[in-house]
Amino acid sequence: MLLLGQTMRQCRERSNISRDKLAPRAYVTSSTLEKWETGERMPTLDKLKFWFASLNANDWYRERIISLSQPALFELQMHLGAGARLPEPSVSELRHLELLPFPACYRRLPTYDLMAANAAFRRQFPGLAPASPAAARPTNIIEWMMLSRLSRQITQEWARHAHVMVNALQVLSPGVVPQDYLDAVVASCSRAGEFQKMWDTDVSSDDIHDTDLTMLHPSRTRWVSYIASSYRSAPRSNWDLLMLTPR
Repeated sequence: MLLLGQTMRQCRERSNISRDKLAPRAYVTSSTLEKWETGERMPTLDKLKFWFASLNANDWYRERIISLSQPALFELQMHLGAGARLPEPSVSELRHLELLPFPACYRRLPTYDLMAANAAFRRQFPGLAPASPAAARPTNIIEWMMLSRLSRQITQEWARHAHVMVNALQVLSPGVVPQDYLDAVVASCSRAGEFQKMWDTDVSSDDIHDTDLTMLHPSRTRWVSYIASSYRSAPRSNWDLLMLTPR
């Protein structure tokens, strides 16, 4: 409940609205809002409907707050985040990935760890490859976006795409991702001058659901427009298949 309250307060403050102004729009009292934000009271889903409608909250916040307001789901998230074993890509899934003709990878969410990538993906994203089993931690796609100079050169609208991933990490990770791991990723990405502003600001739901991605072709002679599609492997899995299909 404390984490839920902190998330609701952050969402409200980033929308630049006081509790007194928000309360009548959400059909609750200012005192009720304060109790939600301090973790003293849990909002019901019907109350959250009006709360969301009164704020310019993007879909990351909606997903996060709804999951936290349902204790059973939140307990499951905490269990998974504490290190419970999750399904990994099978041998057949890895073979299927390599057979895909266009860039594709398996990534772990919401941290954007790169679990596996096919040859087309590695050609399109130079320097972005899965870490070796002996590595201290997995290769992180957000780190590559923030710290690789090449990522900025080969990605049209680099800042917008990077911001979406950073905002997802910031909103969806607390309480789900081990804190020491999250701290390590944030500390590394903070070496990029743009990271802190992206971390402190939200993106629009339109940007979250935008599937267009334009990249410089590996030959460096032309731009390629892709449609990015993601597919979750199983309900309890925290990784998905990302495919980039040329238009």
